[in-house]
Amino acid sequence: METTAFAAVSLAAIWAFHRHGLRWWTAALFALASQFRPEGHLLFALAVAVSGMKFLWAEGQRSRGAGEKESKRARVTSHLSLLTSHFLPPLLTYALLCAPYALFSLGLTGEPLPNTFYAKAKLESGYGWRYLQQTLWLHWSDNPVAFLLMVLGLWPLAKKQPLIPIWFALPFGMAFTVAVLWHHGRYTLPLIPLVMVAAGVAAVWLVAQRSKGAGEQGSRGLLLSSLFSLLLLLGASWHFQNWAVMLGQNTNEINEIDAALGRWLAENTPPDALLAVDDIGAITYLSERRIVDMNGLVSPELWAAVRQPERWRRNAELVRLLSLAEQPPDYVVSFPLWRWEIITNPVAAEEIYHVRTETHTMIFQQDAYVHRVTWPYLHAASPTHPTNATFGQAITLLGYDWTAEGETLHLTLVWQSEAAVDTNYDIFVHVLNEAGDIIAQADQQPVASLAPTSVWQPHDLIRDPYTLPWPAEATAIRLGLYNRDTGARLALPDGVEWVVISE
Repeated sequence: METTAFAAVSLAAIWAFHRHGLRWWTAALFALASQFRPEGHLLFALAVAVSGMKFLWAEGQRSRGAGEKESKRARVTSHLSLLTSHFLPPLLTYALLCAPYALFSLGLTGEPLPNTFYAKAKLESGYGWRYLQQTLWLHWSDNPVAFLLMVLGLWPLAKKQPLIPIWFALPFGMAFTVAVLWHHGRYTLPLIPLVMVAAGVAAVWLVAQRSKGAGEQGSRGLLLSSLFSLLLLLGASWHFQNWAVMLGQNTNEINEIDAALGRWLAENTPPDALLAVDDIGAITYLSERRIVDMNGLVSPELWAAVRQPERWRRNAELVRLLSLAEQPPDYVVSFPLWRWEIITNPVAAEEIYHVRTETHTMIFQQDAYVHRVTWPYLHAASPTHPTNATFGQAITLLGYDWTAEGETLHLTLVWQSEAAVDTNYDIFVHVLNEAGDIIAQADQQPVASLAPTSVWQPHDLIRDPYTLPWPAEATAIRLGLYNRDTGARLALPDGVEWVVISE
């Protein structure tokens, strides 16, 4: 994955920076790292800061050595010249290498960083400390000996290369910008090789300290080095079996959920089908179908929905955006806990396939589904029975379609939003007899709550279906809108709070 590539390139950049300082070609390595993961920009900024502090310290020493021999103006000119020659080439190199993607991203999404950053980055202060604790536990369980040595090695390492200890602050930043500890702490994976570097520095420092003044420094140093190597191996093997089992279960879950869905979709959907998916990797690759990413990682047009804090609102906004897309998705491939309001909707969703895995070590949920969805928002509508009744100057009943089958009525209302509203209004639909008595009814938000009125935007068209009892004595339907919290109804311009319709 990209985190592994970022770990390798960022480690190479840090090594080059340690050996040669900030040069144009070390800046190129930092720029390459930032193309794998956006936190590479932070790493380069830290490298520039470390280099800047060293530069200022060195220049301060040089100025004190020059004393009164050099005028203040000459010193300033000299500082500026050295500053330009030292920092301009690496900064230009970094900017030139990073600019193409940043400009491409700006032109496509209006943001300079990758979609994945904005889709997952959130200021979750409530979760941050738990994220940090989980991250520390993961690195501890990976190799407790290396973890302890790493803590000890940070001080001597800071004297040699302060960039590495500073970079260990990464988990603190991640803890308060990423809301979920994805896939065994994948975003702090690049710290693993640095933990080993710091552990190695600590081991070398301890060997040197214990060998001082010894008569046989060579043999004692060899013995201590061998002991530390053995301890590191034992630390790595402490949870080796657990991680091996975990890897097997992770792989099995991907095969039984994502891979199984991808293969089924390849065999059972048209080649030009468009899929709305929750997980884009194996499903997209194996199905060979076009996709829309409901989590926004590769579909920035859905960010407005993805960023909603409440799940019901997130899914309601998502339904609107998907419905009104140039091509609405043909299938929804989802995890129920993410898309509950969509896939359990009784009038819009039809389940056509289900997969399950027995373990839960990495996959978001043990069950995943494929559904067909009848999208409620329309680009155009021509109901067979026009009505054009406007409630509260905000919502118009354009008309309806009416089909009676025996004692069942299939009624489809077509609404148009005239103005945005903040309230989620319910629709009341009363089946009346000749005397005007209610003999059956339905009360619900539009499309069984899939299209709440607070999501509607001006000129939106909404298809709102109902299936109602239609006994022999039924003669008409009375319907309108009301606020469930207050009971207040929206009125027509003449003050009446409902319309009466019939076949």
